[in-house]
Amino acid sequence: MKRTIILNFLIAVLLIFAGFAVSHNDMRNYHNLMDRGNIQENALIYPTKSHQSIPGVLRKFEKANLKKYQIYFIQKKILT
Repeated sequence: MKRTIILNFLIAVLLIFAGFAVSHNDMRNYHNLMDRGNIQENALIYPTKSHQSIPGVLRKFEKANLKKYQIYFIQKKILT
């Protein structure tokens, strides 16, 4: 009798722990999904209709000798 009570208690504790683990994982996944790639709130977002390749743009930035800039390339539509 005592053995089954202890076993049931351990199973309940294990299920609660598993629930917390799943909940924490879901919160982390949601945060990663909502993360804007570490872009600051006051960042200047410049939408462009350029069809240049990313390596080509990076070479142009390198030639312009720009320093201390963070550049994010965001593809808004799927290319087919």
